[in-house]
Amino acid sequence: MPGTAAHHESDTRGMKIYLVSDVHTDHVENLEWIRNLSPTEYKQHTLILAGDVSDNLETFEITMKLLKEKFNNVFFVPGNHDLWCRREEDDVSDSLSKLEKLIETCRSIGVLTNPSNINGVWIVPILSWYHESFDREKDIDGYNIPSVQKACKDFSACKWPSPLDTSNDSIARHIDGLNDATLNTLPDLQHADCQVITFSHFLPRFELCPEKRMLLYPKLPKMIGSDWLEARVRRFHGERGSDTACHLFGHTHFAWDSTLEGIRSLYSLIGLIIS
Repeated sequence: MPGTAAHHESDTRGMKIYLVSDVHTDHVENLEWIRNLSPTEYKQHTLILAGDVSDNLETFEITMKLLKEKFNNVFFVPGNHDLWCRREEDDVSDSLSKLEKLIETCRSIGVLTNPSNINGVWIVPILSWYHESFDREKDIDGYNIPSVQKACKDFSACKWPSPLDTSNDSIARHIDGLNDATLNTLPDLQHADCQVITFSHFLPRFELCPEKRMLLYPKLPKMIGSDWLEARVRRFHGERGSDTACHLFGHTHFAWDSTLEGIRSLYSLIGLIIS
């Protein structure tokens, strides 16, 4: 599954980099929104798509082909919804094989899933998964608040091969390890004279989510982020960050723009249709 970093030369004069996440094109209205994007306006620009496209492989492929037709470059990392295994027609044995299938599909279309230098701008996708120990804030008990296992469909819709287990941090640790083959071979981008943009589906910092007392579901922080992800992000941006350090993410459905310890973090999502 791992590939290699790439360098892409193209006419990037006036190039813009767009971010979107959680497009959820299982909702036909969202897929139509993508279909209706201008066929010419974004042709010289780059899109970063930070996960949660569709749990249906056919819909996923349709979506990615549409976006690749409209943008010069499209980058992608999978989200949790993308790894659901609840459709027999997808012909995948578990969520890890689903991940491999998604990466293969992206490569066949020309969607980028490995770090690439786009005329001096390094864009670095980082695979990740959440773990409950990411949540360090005191629990809010009572009020008949359901457990994360009952509230989050990932626990029933994702399938993990042994010894990976949803009751511990093994899934987050394993998926983080899938980055090694590509990220560990990159040059020292911290000290390179270039812009570096990292992105993931999940959150590298718990401060990128509202406090529990402000949440409709206060156990949400247990299923949003990864400490291993934060370590990856810091490897590229440094412990103190920089004026240009930028990390993009998704997942929570809270639009976001803040700077923490020298790294600007951004989240932009398409409006999700709730039926």
